Amino acid sequence: MSQSTVSFSRLTPLAILLAVLGVAFAVLAVAFPSVLDVVYKTLGPSEHISLGADGRVGAGIYGGFMAGWGVQMTLFARGVGFGRASALGLIAWWVVDSTTSILTGYPYNALSNTLCLLVFVPALGGHLRRGT
Repeated sequence: MSQSTVSFSRLTPLAILLAVLGVAFAVLAVAFPSVLDVVYKTLGPSEHISLGADGRVGAGIYGGFMAGWGVQMTLFARGVGFGRASALGLIAWWVVDSTTSILTGYPYNALSNTLCLLVFVPALGGHLRRGT
């Protein structure tokens, strides 16, 4: 077993954990915002400040970023080509981030995400078709 295979096999569980935590942040932002308030109160300033809608969409954006990055790293560590792993990670980011944005009342963020995704489609679309 080569050195690169060993390091990639160690990366896979961490990458999966990152993706799962990203989705968890997004779910908390949409379905259980009071949990985010408790976490913020525990880790944040001494006075209790409710995160409100801005904090919820922020957690969803952060969750989408983590989920997309986790998907990309998981696939790349498992031998999927970098282009294909990047394309699928970008799609995962778009799904989680845009869904959370819409459900928390920020549809314009989902629109900007879609425009960003469309910019990358020509470059990454070929990787999805070729499997590289």
